[in-house]
Amino acid sequence: HLFLVDTGMWLLSERAIRVLMGRCGWEEEVGAFAGGQAEPCEFYADFALGLGRKPSRPDAVTAGLTSGVVALPEPEFLHFGTSRQMIESVSVLQNQELDQIQAGNSGGSWHPDQYVQNARLHRGVHREENHTLWVENSVIPETWSLSHEHVLTGIPENAWQLRLEPKTCLDFIPVGERDWCIRFYGIDDSFSGALAAEETRILGVPVAQWFKRRGLSTDDLGGGPGGGVDIQLAPLFPVLTDDEIGGEFLEWLTHALPCESGGNRRRWLEARRLSARDAQAEINLDRVYSQRVELRLDALEAILRHRKWSVFYR
Repeated sequence: HLFLVDTGMWLLSERAIRVLMGRCGWEEEVGAFAGGQAEPCEFYADFALGLGRKPSRPDAVTAGLTSGVVALPEPEFLHFGTSRQMIESVSVLQNQELDQIQAGNSGGSWHPDQYVQNARLHRGVHREENHTLWVENSVIPETWSLSHEHVLTGIPENAWQLRLEPKTCLDFIPVGERDWCIRFYGIDDSFSGALAAEETRILGVPVAQWFKRRGLSTDDLGGGPGGGVDIQLAPLFPVLTDDEIGGEFLEWLTHALPCESGGNRRRWLEARRLSARDAQAEINLDRVYSQRVELRLDALEAILRHRKWSVFYR
């Protein structure tokens, strides 16, 4: 018998999608989910177990669907579940072909694990010192000091004096017409679990430790004791204007041993704050796309300037 380790890719017909939506409470006659929102349905542990000639979890509706498995020759599985996995997997894809016979004169050079997309990076990066780097839709001025293992996304035009410690990631989410929600995290954070749980991490340390080092507690989140709240639902991330954001405050948010010298604790306490889930709901996509278009045009000019070394001009 052929032994398959992973499922790889699922291709669902329109009929299968309708069955899956029905399992989530979709009412075809009214064109909406019962109660106004979809009910959870575990795809692998519920829906998938009803497929096949001898399903392990028979279901009358799912049984009407046909299914088949196609084994791919010499498959590889790349993970994109975490920030680190994203960089590692893209590096694997970038370095699939290094043979000059196959890739031409540009072959034979190993692509570093550093990726700058639709961004202005006004400082040099070094392969060893700044390894495991992802910068996207961002402006990184000369006043920033980068380390390694960073994912930096959505950073607006700025002149902040900022030193990032290793494994620190920043995501600036545009909210409304002029505000920014500052989402900070560690490159290996899973971002799951109750705040009070030892294994729940933010910036690589237990959440309780992050609060303690800043003279805070989970009670400061509002709404009573917050230790039992899932980190996805915890309002951790401040919403501020450009004028209210500075390098000192960002370092207070992200450094392992933050220095309190400019009312940063008070600023965090008094600011409107969003959870990771709510920040995604409030994102202003028009601002995201506008910033991306502007930075992409800059990137195209840079590609043109460096066309001598670009595979796109060969």
